[in-house]
Amino acid sequence: MSLQILQRQLDQVVLFTIDVRLVAGSKRANTEDIEQAKGVVLQQDEVRTLGSKKGFDPERLARLRRLRGAMHRHCREYGSAFLSGYAVPDLRAAEVATRLQSTVRQAQAEVADLLSNYQQLLDEYCAARPAWAATIRAGAYSEQYLRTRISFGFNAVRIAAARDQGIAADNLQQEMGGLMGSVLSDVAAESAALQRDSLQDRDSSTRKGLRPLRAAREKLAGFAFVDRRLGSLAQMIDEGTSSMPPEGPRRGTSLAMLHGICSILSVPARALDVAGEYEVHGREALIASIRPTATVLTTTQPEVTSLPVMHPFGKPAGPVAVSQPERPQKAADASGCADRAAFTTVSVPAWAPAPSRRPAPRFGALLGVRS
Repeated sequence: MSLQILQRQLDQVVLFTIDVRLVAGSKRANTEDIEQAKGVVLQQDEVRTLGSKKGFDPERLARLRRLRGAMHRHCREYGSAFLSGYAVPDLRAAEVATRLQSTVRQAQAEVADLLSNYQQLLDEYCAARPAWAATIRAGAYSEQYLRTRISFGFNAVRIAAARDQGIAADNLQQEMGGLMGSVLSDVAAESAALQRDSLQDRDSSTRKGLRPLRAAREKLAGFAFVDRRLGSLAQMIDEGTSSMPPEGPRRGTSLAMLHGICSILSVPARALDVAGEYEVHGREALIASIRPTATVLTTTQPEVTSLPVMHPFGKPAGPVAVSQPERPQKAADASGCADRAAFTTVSVPAWAPAPSRRPAPRFGALLGVRS
């Protein structure tokens, strides 16, 4: 890949990095902590430790960790892991930045409330655990320490390739080459989760169940500049979902189509193969990939034979048509099971007598010996 092509690709992404710092909320326990609370003597060395002690309400820290996780989800929705951050397509960068700013403001408000009420929260935490109150206070953080150790932020930058063909440029080319694999891995994980949680062992799927697939479609379309097959996969998703009903649950053929698309996307290597076939054959390639076991039934010409049938009173009643209908030339359905073949039918009047059954010849007759 030339530096010009590499730079054109880099110009179409924004690199987002999450800058969040949090305290652990616990410290290593020592023998004095245990002795002070229980009056027992325990030994601790470089092999055996006594675990950790909490000096902070873990629920307040859990709320901050959830906000940190939300920031990572915002970046992963449209972007993919790249250079210790997330590469987000340029068309989605503003939306991701807006969501990150909203989450950062929410986190900063949570931190401000925590610091302003820290001493009260510490007293309440100790009062609820009187046996460990001294240990908690001995290991508690100071308010000033928390102010310097808890922060929320993010960075959004453009990337420029080095002008020479040195090591830095080579490493950047390798990272850019691995971006497609990262995108496909993200889509595969989302598709597998959708199939496992919303489609498996179900006879229908709601519109809500399509959200992960639509999100995968947006991610693939956003990174189509990396490889055209990613754009083909996005078109394939549009092709498969275009015939589904806009309202109500998806059943039957629509549900089978969702299963098939998720099965394709959940295996990156297979997804790229199907994308190449889709570029050439369009919808036929998608159907063939979803129904690999489909078979076509051969067509046979109808046969009509006239059989004499007698009236109950001994008068001829005319011929009776015995026909074998033409087998339809139809492929299997999306589940891979072919349509059941048509049975041979006999059109006989209701009053016609049942055909008589002659007994089978005895064993001696078969040998030419009279019984």
